[in-house]
Amino acid sequence: MEQSCYWAKIAGQNGIMDALNLYGVLIKDSNPIDAFEAFKNSYKGKDYYGRRNYADALRDGMGCEKDLALSSRIYMEGCEDEDLYCMYHLGVVLFENDVTINLTDAQLKGES
Repeated sequence: MEQSCYWAKIAGQNGIMDALNLYGVLIKDSNPIDAFEAFKNSYKGKDYYGRRNYADALRDGMGCEKDLALSSRIYMEGCEDEDLYCMYHLGVVLFENDVTINLTDAQLKGES
C-alpha cells in the first residue's frame, strides 16, 4: 500500500491527474486533509474522477469544511457533461437539504 501511495503521488506531481486522484483515494481514510488537496488538484487538472471525488469531499466535509454550494456547483458542471454520477448526487444534495432550483435559470448545455 505504501509503495502504491508513493508512486501515485509522484505520478500526480508530474501532471498525471488520474494518478493524483488515485493517491487521494488510497489515503482518504488515513489522511483526509491530503486526500482533499489531491482531489482538489486533480479537479483543477480536469480529471473526470477528480471532479467527482472533490465534490464528494466538499459535500461530506472530508478534510475540509462542508461546502454544499461549491459541491453542488461542481456536480452541476458534471451534469453539463452528462455525468450520471453527478446528476444523481446533485439530486441527493438538493433533496436531503430541501433545496429547489429554478431550471429556467440553470445553465445547461443542449436544448429542452
